[in-house]
Amino acid sequence: MAVKAKKKRLPTHVLHRRINKRLAKVKFDKRCLICTDLDGTLLNKDCYIRTYSREVINALNKKGHIVCLFTARALRGSYAYYRQLRLKTPIVNYNGSIIQNPTNPAFTPICFYINTEVIYKIFAQPKIQDLILNVIFETPDGTFFLKDYRKKVSHEQVKKELAKFNIYTNKDIGFVSDDFAKLKNGAYSILIELRDMSKAKIVEEEIKKICSSVIVRSWTEEHVGTIIEINSTFPSKGLALRYLSVYYDIPLERCYAFGDNDNDKEMLSIAGHGYAMKNGVEVAKKAAKHITKYDNHEQGVARELNRIFNLGIQLEINKNLQFEDGKTAKAKITK
Repeated sequence: MAVKAKKKRLPTHVLHRRINKRLAKVKFDKRCLICTDLDGTLLNKDCYIRTYSREVINALNKKGHIVCLFTARALRGSYAYYRQLRLKTPIVNYNGSIIQNPTNPAFTPICFYINTEVIYKIFAQPKIQDLILNVIFETPDGTFFLKDYRKKVSHEQVKKELAKFNIYTNKDIGFVSDDFAKLKNGAYSILIELRDMSKAKIVEEEIKKICSSVIVRSWTEEHVGTIIEINSTFPSKGLALRYLSVYYDIPLERCYAFGDNDNDKEMLSIAGHGYAMKNGVEVAKKAAKHITKYDNHEQGVARELNRIFNLGIQLEINKNLQFEDGKTAKAKITK
């Protein structure tokens, strides 16, 4: 059996020279932290990141600015976009419940969970059980559904149901049934699909009565429908922004944030330059200092960044006001 030769360690003075050379390129007093949401913000209506937007993000990376994705999605539903943008920075998932860096094993993930006992307390209530179609639990041990779809519907229907939650394989999916002990480490995020979405407010209010340690909100996306989301009250995109501001030693006044929804409002209000999307909800617009001139389908984030940082990247528009951005293949979502 061949023994691998040990890598020769570089002399200290050589390492210092390399570090100093790298640091000399970074203008620490001018670099900015740019945080952007995905759905309804950086992504267009078809969940693409267009060529122009990618060019703007790449230009910012080359100038030494820190660009980070802040999303309610799991890593599996956002990692393809992260790679597409060639990022090597931390990514914020589940609305701030996890801050992690997929490209840097030395970065210790910061995680916040909803306790298993709290989960049981919520879903043991008959009023809530009667209204639920299904529940997805995003946990440190994997993804779990409350009810097993496979027992009632075809394989194709299972795939459609999973796709609502940006899950494109059922290999790593578990089913809890009534055995919440499977959620031994709690959950980062809980998503609820109701039998009748007109009852969403009733369920939200019921959960708030039962438990004060969680935040409950509902949101609607064209490719998903209406979903009730439960997170711990402690983490948020705003808290994640504060952490990364300290981590990179970039003051909040040099932080730019872009978002469109209720879960973005704290991030938008904390950042020195908070931009709500033109297509955003009123709550986000009230929290932000600015509103983008263009919506997410018109690449509003990239167009604002191009203007703010004077990048000079051209966006071609044809006679029908359709964006001519070459091939824009949809990001393939993988874990």
